[in-house]
Amino acid sequence: MKRIVLLAAALVVALALTACGGDQEVADTGLDPETLATAQRLYQANCLACHSDKADVVLVGPSMVGLAERAGEMVPGLDARAYIEESILDPEAYLNEGYNNLMPATYGAIFSEEELDALVDYLMTFE
Repeated sequence: MKRIVLLAAALVVALALTACGGDQEVADTGLDPETLATAQRLYQANCLACHSDKADVVLVGPSMVGLAERAGEMVPGLDARAYIEESILDPEAYLNEGYNNLMPATYGAIFSEEELDALVDYLMTFE
């Protein structure tokens, strides 16, 4: 009985995560399936609670929709990819006006280089 309850709970969590976002398809992103799966897992587990994947929806931090375009204009001499990566690794580096620094500064220690690259590649696809 305990095993059935655990399986049911796992199914509910999986369905909830699917419903919460990260639903971009491989063709939409241009990412290979493995990179996309890794990035979606990281986004859902670490970003989605504070950063919406819907346009004009502000949770705690800014929406990720249009991030690549905005990020490329934030710091002179810094391209969008470098800005996003640095913002993940050092959230205090560039605070967006109107937002407090509530983002954890631990992602550099917990994400592998491959995970960070996958996540940044994925965030660059939000249009």
